[in-house]
Amino acid sequence: MEPSAFRHSVRVPRLYKVASHIYEDHINGKGTIKNLIHNTKRHPNIGALLSLVTECVAKRDEITELLKKSKLFEEEPRFNKNLASILITELIWGKGKLPATSRPLEIMLKRQKQLKALSKELCFSQKSQNSFYSHELYLNGSIILQDKASTLPIQALNVKEGSIVMDACAAPGNKTTQIANEERIQILDQTLERAGIHKSLVKVCNIDFTTLNPDDFPDVEYIVLDPSCSSSGILSDVTIGNRLSKLSAFQFKMLEHALKFPNVSKISYSTCSVHKIENEEVIEAIVKKHPHFKVQHVLKKWPTRGLNEYPHGDKFVRATFETDLCSGFFVAILKRIKMKKMNRKED
Repeated sequence: MEPSAFRHSVRVPRLYKVASHIYEDHINGKGTIKNLIHNTKRHPNIGALLSLVTECVAKRDEITELLKKSKLFEEEPRFNKNLASILITELIWGKGKLPATSRPLEIMLKRQKQLKALSKELCFSQKSQNSFYSHELYLNGSIILQDKASTLPIQALNVKEGSIVMDACAAPGNKTTQIANEERIQILDQTLERAGIHKSLVKVCNIDFTTLNPDDFPDVEYIVLDPSCSSSGILSDVTIGNRLSKLSAFQFKMLEHALKFPNVSKISYSTCSVHKIENEEVIEAIVKKHPHFKVQHVLKKWPTRGLNEYPHGDKFVRATFETDLCSGFFVAILKRIKMKKMNRKED
């Protein structure tokens, strides 16, 4: 067998192959990078995977432009797009080198000078010198990285100290239907431990939220509900189809169940979606069907509000990258109307 033929049959290093699969799943809305890595179990070097895929996602626009200008796919039409993105990330923003052990890597190495020259021509913001995802403080749990928008629900809920709060979609991952998974619960426990939260303050229920009997939780005063959504506020090319209507129906079901908890006074509802069918339309349908809850006007100083085509539009909170420099997000707070006030309205 000739050496060139042998090299063609050599497999791509597992790190890059697994990273390309995780990258593909993430941009297709199948989960967060961390949870996809924890669930895959296909490579032992979690730190390297996290750093590589995170950087690839961060540089996605630049990579798309590089691939276009380099004409890689015109000359190599069989080259996997996601693998190409990972290899470019490693060459330009990672180690700066690749082992010439397989055909795809050889192709990239031959184009290294071209790709680096093209990257210097692109007008993108300068790369930060701090890679927090690979920082020791992040890896050991001393700090938690969160988009600013994801902190809005708790700020809006304004929980009183000493209250009982239920986080209805707390299991790691954005697929609530998979919440009853022992492995995910273990990851959640580890996250709480790293954050220094004492176990006496948190009780983890390994169960589907919609199967809970609300009467078994009379002490719950607040509910945080962040159900599965299209992730359209994070991802730029989410495949929609008829998925939105199914998600909206699921979100309505989750929120309606939250209303049944007998002593819950306030519920935060949030999504990382930009679509009104998952946001304003869910809330408007809920308050129309359940008049004992109202939409509370919260975070009044936050500039970006809900869509004004809806009755409660100005009471909702939205976030966009263009106006708020954070991911696309939606927050609504539902507050229970006390019985006396209800009777006055009826009179």
